[in-house]
Amino acid sequence: MLNNKEGAVQTEGVSAPGNVISAESVIATDVSITGNLSAKGALQIDGEVNGDIRCDTLTLGSTAKVKGGVVAQKVVISGSISGTIKGEHVVLEPDSRVDGDILYTTIAIADGAIFDGGLKRSQNPLAA
Repeated sequence: MLNNKEGAVQTEGVSAPGNVISAESVIATDVSITGNLSAKGALQIDGEVNGDIRCDTLTLGSTAKVKGGVVAQKVVISGSISGTIKGEHVVLEPDSRVDGDILYTTIAIADGAIFDGGLKRSQNPLAA
């Protein structure tokens, strides 16, 4: 718990034993991981991952480099990925690079994004 200037107690991001608060996990630019990642909740990757990723929401920052498959409800890519993406909502930002197939329910591809692969719309891409 933190006290603000007025002396009020703030509990944002603080949990009593047994209570779980979902927070975004971050893989920083100077981190390189080899192996599969699994997270409940949101995952922000700015570094490098060589392995498959499974989470609720995945954000790849502009410096991110991923070699492996992704399964997530929401996927927002600004960096680069080489592998299959399975996501209900997929967004390729300008300057993103995707080499691989995308299975999706909804997709947005911005001008400037580079995509080399196949697209397949699916009502349930996470189960495919």
